[in-house]
Amino acid sequence: MRSLLLLFLLLLLSFGLLPGVASAQELAVHNGASAEVVPGEIVIRFAGRKGDWPPAVGIVQKPAFSVGKKITVTFEARSLQAISARLVVSDAAPPHTHRMPAQSIQLSPEWKPFSLTYIVNAAVAAKVNLPMIAFDSFPTSGEVRLRNLKTSEIERNWKPLDISDLYIKPGTALDFSPHFDQAPAGTYGRVIVNKKGELTFACRPDTAVRFFSVQLTPPQDFTLWTDQDIVDYAAAVSRQGYNMVRFHFFDTLINGNYKAAALKKAPSQTNRYTLPEKPEDIVFDAYTLSRFQLLLAELKKRGVYWNLDFMSSFVGYSNNKIQDTPKQGCYNTKVQMYVNPNFRANWKAAATRLLHDVNPYTGLAMKDDPALALAQCLNEQEIIFEYRDYGREFDGIWHAYLTRKYGTYHKMREAWAGKCGVTPLPESGAFTDLPPIAAPTVLSDTPAGHDMAQCCSQIEYEMAQWFQRTLGEIGFAGLASNYNMRSRIGTVPARSLFPLITMNDYHAHPHYGPQVAVNQRSSLAEGGASFKSQAMARFLDRPFANTEFGHVFWNPYRHEQGLLHGAGAALQNWSALTCHAGQVQDSGLTLSWFHAGDDPVIRASEAVEALVFRRGDVAASPHTIEIPLNDAFIHAGRGMKAIDDELSRLWVLCRVGITYGPRLVDYPAVLSVSPDKMASIGGSIWFSDVAKSDETGRLVAIVRKLKELLALPATNESDPAAGILQSDTGEVTLNIASGGEILIRTPRFEGAVLKGDRQVKLGAVTIETCNVPASLSVASLDVDKTAVSDAYRLLLVIATDARNSNMTFAGADEGKVVSLGTLPVLARTGIFKLRLTRSAPPKSATAYALKLNGERAEPIPVVVKGNTLSLSIDTATLKQAGPTPFFEIIVEPASP
Repeated sequence: MRSLLLLFLLLLLSFGLLPGVASAQELAVHNGASAEVVPGEIVIRFAGRKGDWPPAVGIVQKPAFSVGKKITVTFEARSLQAISARLVVSDAAPPHTHRMPAQSIQLSPEWKPFSLTYIVNAAVAAKVNLPMIAFDSFPTSGEVRLRNLKTSEIERNWKPLDISDLYIKPGTALDFSPHFDQAPAGTYGRVIVNKKGELTFACRPDTAVRFFSVQLTPPQDFTLWTDQDIVDYAAAVSRQGYNMVRFHFFDTLINGNYKAAALKKAPSQTNRYTLPEKPEDIVFDAYTLSRFQLLLAELKKRGVYWNLDFMSSFVGYSNNKIQDTPKQGCYNTKVQMYVNPNFRANWKAAATRLLHDVNPYTGLAMKDDPALALAQCLNEQEIIFEYRDYGREFDGIWHAYLTRKYGTYHKMREAWAGKCGVTPLPESGAFTDLPPIAAPTVLSDTPAGHDMAQCCSQIEYEMAQWFQRTLGEIGFAGLASNYNMRSRIGTVPARSLFPLITMNDYHAHPHYGPQVAVNQRSSLAEGGASFKSQAMARFLDRPFANTEFGHVFWNPYRHEQGLLHGAGAALQNWSALTCHAGQVQDSGLTLSWFHAGDDPVIRASEAVEALVFRRGDVAASPHTIEIPLNDAFIHAGRGMKAIDDELSRLWVLCRVGITYGPRLVDYPAVLSVSPDKMASIGGSIWFSDVAKSDETGRLVAIVRKLKELLALPATNESDPAAGILQSDTGEVTLNIASGGEILIRTPRFEGAVLKGDRQVKLGAVTIETCNVPASLSVASLDVDKTAVSDAYRLLLVIATDARNSNMTFAGADEGKVVSLGTLPVLARTGIFKLRLTRSAPPKSATAYALKLNGERAEPIPVVVKGNTLSLSIDTATLKQAGPTPFFEIIVEPASP
């Protein structure tokens, strides 16, 4: 792609197609190809013979473009016959070494428009063919024509942003602690589920509580944290608006696996090891455990509750004998817990130790401490055959299942029409002769595939029964869950055994390989990708807690995270949000995937979520749409699939979720929608991805029905066919067709994600200019629930994009990274103009750009005219704060 752009740009220069450019370029032709200019077009022709190598044309040039510039070329092209071309940047002389990956374009007899982008790379600094065009189909006649070539340079301005001091300063506009109850965790009793299916406190059963959570994986230097470090960290968590910490992979830390010198690995997938099975045989590193226990105590003092993974490790509690094992193999906790008594005994022994050991800083065992609000039994334990080799581990359960269902091999073979998937079965055989449960058969719409999927569902169900029974045996009275990775419906029966549902999902999760890839698409343009699939996993009769989510670096639209997940979770009345990971940092490093605390874009998103979700600025939907599931539907070949993507977009309209089995609590449903179509679900061993759909037929009918039922008012703007969905509250509007935009209009909070520079009126706030894709939000900071139009202190959040310096990518789409670059962090700058209408004329107003720690930097001019405040901000000009996302507005009321 890069090569193609430079080719056309140089062709324009070469043949005088750009005004004022007369210099000709040297053309290099090979194997019978030629090029010339006719009025208004560039023509490439081919000789009447086939050479030893593909016909090719090279443009020899030492370009004058500066590295890092982004250029877009639009053009039309056609050929006399269908031709594929390979475009390569190569040396100008033999052996024509390729400088960049080849790019391809398909040409046909019809004129077709093309729009391509190229980032000037250091690889084209020497004299090279820009590019060499090779026609791999070896045409011996015909021609290729190009016309209407136009170029434009895309300016993307980036300025350094200081991330060296990140703990929020007390009393600043970013100190959210005054907005929330600071009573020590447990003051109001244990966290329970109330009669509405919400999380609440035992002493306050009628008041729902939401948990806004830090995801804390052990920092590399955690064992070096002093007592004061721990105190400072706990205070910073509270000031940033969090009231929960999820402890993730702390099981590996306290079990000694941080001692790198002693690490050992299981040498292969098949090598087996034995784990300790008694509580007294589980060894916790004493010093590391003390650091962990002090952190728990300091968080508790500040009203921050705990969410604990009983196990995240792939190896179990090995007492530092085994540190790692192949995660895609059959011998790790995600497989062995289903079938291996040794692994189950190890889990029970360690959970017993964790829950029964008395914390010297609180004086309580964890099982008795109401600060322990939630727990996961084993993180992301779902059976995922596409990405994990389960080998023969399930054979015993599988053969027992077939015996119960069919009795004999002969009856099974008859029911399967003589095939296991596509594999023929012998007439005479036994269950032990069958292939193991594995992909692709388990994913197929065949009798054998259906049985395999149902067997897996039963395996997960039995595991859930064991977890629940074992937790009761060891005295855990809190709320636990499991299976928090995949929204496929075959796991629904197992999830139904837990009192709350937990789920993880990401937008732009990295694909790991020689070059890490992150997709560059907008989540909102896909209807709220990652959020919408989680909405389909939610049970309507119990709390739903997100335990991992995130729009991952370096996706350029991760500024969408705050309004999508914050407003969406509030509208859906979820009980917890947990961005992955490490949102609270004292100082930053170079940006990387899942380092949320370093990333100014995600810090801005998390500030928005603290207000719209935890503070409740966005109202919960008063109407419920249910999607009923039952065993007959699930096990009729659908167990390995997810609810169709079209229905997942219902999250914008009303509260939505699934039902299964007897209801734990009752609730009125305005509409029941059959799931009908299903979607394939994939991803990797690390994340899930539900197949996308552009269909809107069912959504159109549902919107029409909701208006008939008055669940949506007549003024509701929803038009699914046009890509517009609006909540029943009127506070949330999603526009998919605009490239992915969302508008939030509430009394205390107004915000928008915009893709184009246009005027948008929210409520009191009007966005007049936004010259780059960004999220803009204005929130009241008055603690007495004052509306934006009346507030005397407001927070303006403007999030764009941020990158490291000197990042390099493998292609023009920037989807694969070659180098993550270096400090300083660079934030994308922009020009933003806003108008704020007050309910009464103020006396005056001032505004400040804020550093990432909340400290005031340079003042921002505010123009006061009548009851209107106007701000014009060019973040490229901010010297003290840099291109910060945070601004504070102070309004002085007029004298009485």
